[in-house]
Parts: sequence; C-alpha cells; structure tokens
Amino acid sequence: MLQFPKLYFSDGAMKIPKFHLDRIFKELEIEEIDAVESAVLPQPLITTDVQKLEIEDTEKQPDQARFLGSEIASYPLNDLAAIVFYRLHNKLLLHSITPSELESKLILPAGKGFAEAFADKISFDLQTFAAQHRYEISKSHVIQHPGVKDPILILSAVGFRPATEADDTFLLRSGLKLIVLNSLAPVPILLLTELYGEKIRYNFDPEFYKWCRELDYEAHISGKSFMKFRKKFPSPGKYYLMGEGGVAACSYNLVKNYGVGVEIDLEKLPMFTTTKLLCDLFRLDPLCIDATGSLLAALDERSCEELLTLCTERNIPATVVGELTDSHTDCLFTNYDDNKLRMFNPDFDELHRFRYDLL
Repeated sequence: MLQFPKLYFSDGAMKIPKFHLDRIFKELEIEEIDAVESAVLPQPLITTDVQKLEIEDTEKQPDQARFLGSEIASYPLNDLAAIVFYRLHNKLLLHSITPSELESKLILPAGKGFAEAFADKISFDLQTFAAQHRYEISKSHVIQHPGVKDPILILSAVGFRPATEADDTFLLRSGLKLIVLNSLAPVPILLLTELYGEKIRYNFDPEFYKWCRELDYEAHISGKSFMKFRKKFPSPGKYYLMGEGGVAACSYNLVKNYGVGVEIDLEKLPMFTTTKLLCDLFRLDPLCIDATGSLLAALDERSCEELLTLCTERNIPATVVGELTDSHTDCLFTNYDDNKLRMFNPDFDELHRFRYDLL
C-alpha cells in the first residue's frame, strides 16, 4: 500500500473555520491522531521533496533505489487533476524516477450534488494523463466527508532510480544567481476567473475576462516547455519546482535547508500581467501565490548564462530575479520603490487563505 503525505496544520491570524478531522485521517490512513478534536484549514503547504524508501527485496532490484513522491491540492476546479498530476509527474522527471505504481484519493464534500460528475471527471483526466505518459494508476479511491469544503486530490507514486545516479550534493552558497523559468502564475488566474468571474467583469473590461479564460492553462501548468530539455540543464546547480506558497515558500525552504539569505527583485519576476492585476484586485500577495508550472534555479554565473541561452533558443520565459547572500539568513525582496522588505513566510497558499478568509 502506498503511503500518503502527512498534513500539518497551523493556526493563522485570519478568520478560518475549524473542522473535526480525526475521522478523515483515520479513514484515509494519512496520519494517526490521538485525542485531537479539531484541525484548521486552509490546507497547509506540502514538501516538494521525494522520500527514499528501503527496498524489501534487494534481489529483484539490486541496482536501483526506491522512492516515494506525493502531491496534494484542494481546489474546486475541473482542472484539479491536471494541477496535481503535473506537479507529481515533473517531480518524478526532475529526480529521474521511473514510477512503478500510482495511487489516488479524492475527498469530496458530503451532500454535494456535483460529487459524482466531478469524481468521474477527475478519474477520467487522471487516467488520460497517466496513459499519455505510460503510467498505471493501480488504485483510485473516492470518499465524501462533511468536514471538507473543497475537493482534495492526493496522488502518490512509488518508483525507482538507478543506484548509479547519485543524489545531487551541490551545496548552495552566497553569490549564486536565482532564475525563474516560465511565467507566474496560471493557477490563480484559473481559480479566480472560474469562481469570481462576476467581480472581475465588474472591475475590468469584458475583454480582460475573456482573455483570462482563453489562456492555455494546461500548457503552462504542465511545464512541458522547459521539462522537455531538463537533461540539458547546466550542472552543478539546484532546481526547484514551485507550487503552493509560490516564490516565498520556495525561498524560505532555501534559507531553512542551506542557511543562506535570499534576495529577490519583485520587478524582475516573470509574472503574467493578468496575475498581477488579479492579485491587486483580490488583495493577494503575489510572492505567496500558487506558482505551479514554474521552476526556480540556483546557479553560478557560467551555468546561469548556459540556462538563459537554452531558454532563449526554445522561447521559454527565463529571468534572473535575484541571488543568494551570506550577509543575512532571511528572505528579502526589492519592491517597485526600490525598498528592501522581508517576504511573508506563508503557512499556506494565498488562494487558500483568501478562500477561507471569506467564510
């Protein structure tokens, strides 16, 4: 049986609802909880790392290491399967892991009339994506629970990587450049236009809303444009697939894991103009918003030039947005007034904060 990621919940300052989730954890075998009466949503951030597993039968796989990777997302969107699948798919590609089995769990709000149709859509999409990439989904579970407000999709994969392909031991240090590949951020545009279209149409020209809806979301979310040449990425270097919590979550992970400081120039971030405008309209922090489909790279000067050249040849948006420093161990950004400010360290993505702050 596949293992699923543990969910960690944090209290927040904004208005967020509380639910009794002890039965959810028990039913889904996500985490054992003793004497816990309630947990808080929105959904917290999930680590993007993969976990190395011990191989029980070394005779069957003597030259391979076994890994577990998982992804989770909670959005009331028809494209939920695409978001979760490509997050996991790209994670496996980036770590050179060949999956042997995939397992999905879909948790739906109880009593919703759309539940069956929505579950069928998610199941069909997952099977379609899996077939396109020659994966096999061994198990799929659909559960309804009254403690869930938005659908939650969990996708896990166990896979193998040749033992000869050692883990990357490149250490981050001061002076390395930070590059963002692919424009930020299609998921916020997708969710906000689908759920709050009336407000958007009221505040913007109707053509703006139409353009938002015509964006090729799957192409951007999948990151296909840059993942196709991942094996040509310059080495040494570190590469991070961004997701919930966006640039800020990724930056604070660097600080936590490597003890370096991060400095980002807000004006240089390759972000869709529509995303900027929607963040302004809904008062969302663009640094803490879901950046699925984009990648952050930390490289030295030479490798930086190599990567930028690769991206230019393939018409991939890529920009040097900042650097690492040893002058502090914080995450700072330079705003449009050229002032350096500390990034907010998110416990959960801005879209979830916004959704639950409204309740």
